[in-house]
Amino acid sequence: MLWAAVATAQPGDAGPADIHVEGDEPGTAPAEWASQESGQDPAEAIEEIVVVGARSFSPDEALLQRRRWAPGIGDGLSAEQLRRTADSTAADAIKRIVAATVHDGRYLVVRGLGGRYTGVLLNGAPLPSPDPDGSATPLDLFPASLLASLQLQKGYSPDLPGAFAGGVLQLETRDFPRRPTLRIKLSSGGDSTGTWRDAPSAPGGSLADLGFGGESRGLPESIGAEGPLVASESLPQAEIDALGKDFVNQWSAEATRRQPNLGVAVELGDTFTVGSRKLGLASAVGVGHRSGLRRSTARRTDATGRLVTEVRAIDAGVEATTVNASLNAGLTVSSSQRLGLLGLYIRRGDDSAQLTSYTPEGQASSTRVERTSLRFVERALGFAQLSGVHAVPAGGLLTWQANVARTTMDEPDTRDITYLTALGGPQTIAGSGAGSADRFFAALSDTSGGASADLGVPVLTGSEVKVGGAWQRSSRTFSSRRFRFSVTDQSLEGLPPEQIFAPDNLGAGVHLTEVTGFTDGFVAGRNLGAGYALVDLGELEWLRLIAGARYERLAQTIDVGSRYSLVTATQRLGRNDGQVMPSVSVVADLDDELFLRAGYSRTVARPTFRELSPALYYDFARGRTASGNPELRTTRIDNLDLRGEWFLGGSELIAVGAFYKHLDQPIEAAFKDQNGDAMTYVNTPRARCLGAEVEARLELSRLAAWLTPFFVGGNLSLIHSRIDLDGGGGPAVIEGTRRRRPLQGQSPVVVNVELGARLERTETELTALYNLAGARIAEVGVGGTPDAYEAPLHRLDLTISQELGDYRLKIAGTNLLNQRAQFVREDTVILGYAPGVAVHVALEWAYN
Repeated sequence: MLWAAVATAQPGDAGPADIHVEGDEPGTAPAEWASQESGQDPAEAIEEIVVVGARSFSPDEALLQRRRWAPGIGDGLSAEQLRRTADSTAADAIKRIVAATVHDGRYLVVRGLGGRYTGVLLNGAPLPSPDPDGSATPLDLFPASLLASLQLQKGYSPDLPGAFAGGVLQLETRDFPRRPTLRIKLSSGGDSTGTWRDAPSAPGGSLADLGFGGESRGLPESIGAEGPLVASESLPQAEIDALGKDFVNQWSAEATRRQPNLGVAVELGDTFTVGSRKLGLASAVGVGHRSGLRRSTARRTDATGRLVTEVRAIDAGVEATTVNASLNAGLTVSSSQRLGLLGLYIRRGDDSAQLTSYTPEGQASSTRVERTSLRFVERALGFAQLSGVHAVPAGGLLTWQANVARTTMDEPDTRDITYLTALGGPQTIAGSGAGSADRFFAALSDTSGGASADLGVPVLTGSEVKVGGAWQRSSRTFSSRRFRFSVTDQSLEGLPPEQIFAPDNLGAGVHLTEVTGFTDGFVAGRNLGAGYALVDLGELEWLRLIAGARYERLAQTIDVGSRYSLVTATQRLGRNDGQVMPSVSVVADLDDELFLRAGYSRTVARPTFRELSPALYYDFARGRTASGNPELRTTRIDNLDLRGEWFLGGSELIAVGAFYKHLDQPIEAAFKDQNGDAMTYVNTPRARCLGAEVEARLELSRLAAWLTPFFVGGNLSLIHSRIDLDGGGGPAVIEGTRRRRPLQGQSPVVVNVELGARLERTETELTALYNLAGARIAEVGVGGTPDAYEAPLHRLDLTISQELGDYRLKIAGTNLLNQRAQFVREDTVILGYAPGVAVHVALEWAYN
């Protein structure tokens, strides 16, 4: 409804220009607007007023009020809840929400569905992904300190993007404060596995500590960008070898003592009066540096699916640096108009050095393999948004936003070299395949822009008609180059790599070759237009019906081909796809505290650029070739949701829900041969996902007065999924040894428990947090190979926060159970490592 949240106020509370009001709700009109429509004197409007604006939903109570009056089913975390945890990024925090887990430490999975089945919006605008092969937005890019709330919409409504199944995560940035505010936060920490220990690392440039690769990692300018380095009459091999001297001659990892993690953040904001207008400003900058060491053991399966006996020891040193800056401004033009401007920049650099050693099976102790991989990846997101809220005649409300975003990924000079040491013989470099003295350079850029507008107009009594539209266009470019150094002089074997590849040896026993493939570059475009209409009927005091539909039309194009490949042709693919997505939901307000919600919707999931292109490319993450399928069809999903919510007052809540999803023609990875060497994508017949969710937040003062400082919260999700691979056609070997299995990445059980205390006398706050995600398929088996599962990991965190005048001290211990992470295939551990126990200390000074 238009007046989704109702506040009780007295004259002299929020003025007409000051629309930053705690407890208000988007989609409603300020008090003066309502009184002017009714002809009532504003001073007399003291019973019920409706207040709108860009308020911060940080307090738990305000977030629950938003949830209480929402038309659909959703969950969320406020900044107050984030403050009580040790979570540093959105990826860490999202695991606290019911039925939400994280894949690969950064990608959201909701109700067992991830990737194409979930979306991420920043202040209502979709975000591009820096992943060249996927569309999922990595949540580790977003520091928790920048966010006012994380809201996960699980029930679909037509004003959301139609690519929906698991849910849509809405990230909301912090708003400007109402008074002068300055906060400075210093933090440090470490863990039991890496801090003060020697770990492998790769020497970097002077800006590596700020997440920048630096010129030392870039492709030498002498290599040029006109075409591939191929020996010819105009470009002899001797000249190519001479160009090889310009590459940085650094192949070996160095042992570096890992220092404690460090971070600094500064926030500054205020609200100014400019004539009859109010201008709010908030800015924030932050830098964080984390380092660690992961020691793991791994085993693999051979081409027939048999588990080999060789055990690989892997030592990986990792350093991650995040830099962020934001500026948020809001201008109250009049009592019926507000404009907002947001600018955000986030950069993260991940520097890793990995040493792998093992003796291949069947060769006893005759050969030892030692592989060194040096990799640096920097990802960046720049985002700008202009938005507005305007009252329109007849008590309506117009909201709009326009946005532009640029996402980049740069992987400069990944180096991979493998040594083979025979018993009693020389040490040689592997002569072919990945790891054979390779250098890899890759860059991706994605520029997107768009706009959306929503108009809500009240009709009848307590009802609303809402219409809107959206347009989003993106352009993506990916380019990579691969080079290989080959050794022909046997006298160089056995030397360290820096001596083998010394400039004097280039062209005299060492030769450079470019091995860039045809699919190592592509240019893609995406144009999405949408329109929707819905009716929110609230004529009955206790019953609310919301029904509507959304139409989306998507045009995609992709041109595959690299100018640096011997194959110079370009392969083009384009398609247009249009769908109608209906939705209906019912909200029964049984007694202003107990709400019953039910909803049905039909949504879609679409293939990505790479999944559509038939061009062959090498999937480095999985170590095999892959190609897309231009015949892929859009997946259609039927969603059913049911939830009962009991709002007990304040931040207390009890909720019980159930859901069911049927996926028609879901997209799955498939293999063209029994060895799993070549992969493609097909539409399988069907899949289903059903589950139950329970959530509670309670103050223990309900049990006894002496328990007043204590509160408890938690949620439990039980999920069952099944994908049916029979009868789908396409390649004979479809990913998975079982024709029916759970969805990849889906945990059957997800548990979160929070126990806390607020000691007002000492201004101390204590919080214990427990998280468990049940066993889930990490890698689907091929041929006769069983599926590989990620074993359940029990995590316990403890935080203590202490007010010290103008200072706040926070000490957090994470993963206190120190359980070992394991990936198992049947009863055998194929990958295991100890995450370690971590301690984090932060000191914040605030002036306001």
